[in-house]
Amino acid sequence: MNIKEANTAVIYERVSSQRQANENNSLANQMEATKAHCERNGWQVITVFNDPGKSGRSIERPGFQQMLAFCKEKRIRYVVVYDLSRFARNATDQGNAIAELTKRGTLVRSVSEPNVDETSAGRFAGNVIAASNQLFSDALSERTQERMRFAFESGRYLRGAPVGYNNVRRAPQGQANIVPDEVTAPLVSKAFELMATGNDSPSGVLKTMTAMGLRSKKGKRLSLHSFLNLLRNPAYIGMVRSNKYRETRRGLHRAIVEKRTFQNVQLILSGKKAVVAPYSRNRADFPLRRFLRCNECGTPLTGGASRSATGKTYDYYNCYKCHAVKSLSANKAAAEFSELLKHLQPSAMLISEFPAVLKAQWKVRMADNEAVVHKLRADLQERRESQAKLLAKYLNDDKNIVPYFEQMNRRFQEEIAALESQIAEADAEKATFEQLWEFSKSLLVDISTAWQKADVSQKQKVQNVLFPNGLRYDPEKGILNSENDCLFNRLENFVSGKMNMARPERFELPTFWFVARRSIQLS
Repeated sequence: MNIKEANTAVIYERVSSQRQANENNSLANQMEATKAHCERNGWQVITVFNDPGKSGRSIERPGFQQMLAFCKEKRIRYVVVYDLSRFARNATDQGNAIAELTKRGTLVRSVSEPNVDETSAGRFAGNVIAASNQLFSDALSERTQERMRFAFESGRYLRGAPVGYNNVRRAPQGQANIVPDEVTAPLVSKAFELMATGNDSPSGVLKTMTAMGLRSKKGKRLSLHSFLNLLRNPAYIGMVRSNKYRETRRGLHRAIVEKRTFQNVQLILSGKKAVVAPYSRNRADFPLRRFLRCNECGTPLTGGASRSATGKTYDYYNCYKCHAVKSLSANKAAAEFSELLKHLQPSAMLISEFPAVLKAQWKVRMADNEAVVHKLRADLQERRESQAKLLAKYLNDDKNIVPYFEQMNRRFQEEIAALESQIAEADAEKATFEQLWEFSKSLLVDISTAWQKADVSQKQKVQNVLFPNGLRYDPEKGILNSENDCLFNRLENFVSGKMNMARPERFELPTFWFVARRSIQLS
């Protein structure tokens, strides 16, 4: 029912911080003043909207938007505020909102600024007040940014304390504002130590630490994503990092993780250090994650597990944006994709001509590989010699080296480990052409079976080469393949001379090398 009375009013209140709302009782003060103003003018207050702890720099406030929607739906004559700074602290936002309300017949009235009305003088006064409010807000923001910059450069932690630390209320300038928590700090330190051994994956370490009692600041179990963020946070080695300033500085707080342990964990997470259980972003249960796309909105599908009431776990793909694809069984999607692959049949020309092209590209690749290995071994020898010289100077008690020995030696160790890993990777590509061709031939003939037998990383590489743009999925029609460039079409263009012998974009010959290499090693 529309409210049509000419004396109807709604009240809007706002305070900038939750502390003002709770402690200073500012909302109550605004309510008292605005209600008294409405009573004096004979206006009937229909409802009250408020935004406790919300900044006036933006109108994207829940209470403010509800007030605008209410006034649009009902015929409200007045919106009453204590002062225009409660309405907005941005001149443009204030002007646009007042114009929108005025167009619908709703007038804004300020208890503290009664001269603001619809006359030319009143509009001028409103504009001056709006500019003044924005100036105050901008100046306050500038001072806040300056204080935050100074605090960061002083080594203070600018956010809520991470897991393992507690915030210190009103810590004096020059003193740490976070301190290690007696209960959780040892657990965080233990998590880093377990990760640094390389004997378990992040999910395995997280499971162990959860059993030992590691929880979030709110007392909840950490997700794998949150745990990985924890492992990458330099706060644990006594540093403060600012994404805004893109800097990392020595913090005032005490470290709870050794620097070498932290660096080893970073190498493991980035894949630069060989470990027994390397970290992988890919899950074997979801090979089609972000490859299949929602046909409705085009968003890549995400994968996740759901637990039933009986405790059984089921794997599903979902569109997190529009939810047109919801609870798509991972097994059903894999079966449909495998069935699609069965229909991909190369021509007889491709099968007969491909060996010659493959062999030529094989020779080029092996020559490139040998050159890479030769360069890597030379670099490795140089690093080892430099490390030996550094050690000799340290043992001779060279005063110029001693203070920096640990840092320089650790750098050499990291570079040597990275080079050894690259050499091992390059050596792993060595195989005979006959082995490669036999595997590639079987793959050309039955790519569906080959895909099913591959591990998750190989599956994703194959499907991305087969369909570089991914595939769309429709809940009713299943996997869609309309207007999609297929690998076999490009291979046939390649061997028939229609494609330049230079490596095409996102395509590498031998096409199935990344799958073949692993398969040959396991055979």
